[in-house]
Amino acid sequence: TWGWLGATAAATGVTVALATLAAASPLAAGITAAAAALAQAPLNRRTLLLGAFLPIDVAVFASISAGSPLGNALWAAAGAAVIFFAMHRARIAAPAIPVALGLSRVHAVGCALVCGPLVALSVAFSLPHGYWAVAAFMMIFRPVSLGTGRSAANRLAGTLGGLAVVAVIALFLPHWAAALALIGCAWIGVGFAVMGDERRQTLWTTPLPILLGSGGDTLGAAWSRAELMGVGAILAVLVAAGAQRLLRPRDGDPPGGHGNPAAQ
Repeated sequence: TWGWLGATAAATGVTVALATLAAASPLAAGITAAAAALAQAPLNRRTLLLGAFLPIDVAVFASISAGSPLGNALWAAAGAAVIFFAMHRARIAAPAIPVALGLSRVHAVGCALVCGPLVALSVAFSLPHGYWAVAAFMMIFRPVSLGTGRSAANRLAGTLGGLAVVAVIALFLPHWAAALALIGCAWIGVGFAVMGDERRQTLWTTPLPILLGSGGDTLGAAWSRAELMGVGAILAVLVAAGAQRLLRPRDGDPPGGHGNPAAQ
């Protein structure tokens, strides 16, 4: 496990360095994001499920276009290593879920086909919050069997509901009241997480990153993030539906054959 955690931290550093170098070119940034998405497959086969952050790293560093490649890589790798170590010591990591080879590969290809163009468009049009679409997509389209079916639909419904909560808070509440509302959202989200209610958990936790990072222009920035997250969420469910259809057992498939991802 430590070897794979170390490999993931190292991959994070390399990915961030390449993203920083590619920040000036939409094509290079898109190719880097697609490659990072494909690089998830071996990590996901080990059930770490931490590879989802690699395309997000590309989206963030290609969008902000700041710092040196080496400096960003070292800080990112060190930060990832510290986080992994803390998670392990605190025993807060999620239980390992086996990811079948076929499902892992289909998931990686689906991520590459979406994240590559999203990052390229974000860089080409200088979208300041373009990485939110990639983040939403990666958080909803997960490389586990549940993540390609009902779980994805629950996350989409929760994300869309969370965007509605964002609109209400940003439109109608002053800053001090919005801060209190976000505290309430956090507690409610934790409560539903403990209960295992994924849809409601997503609904109440979605407003947190959108509004906490909105700065002075709360409404404008929050709405920009909300729109991009909505795009990513919808793309995630569409791709998940396609992946589920591709991996569905076909008539005539032997048990454990190509159409049975659980046996691969």
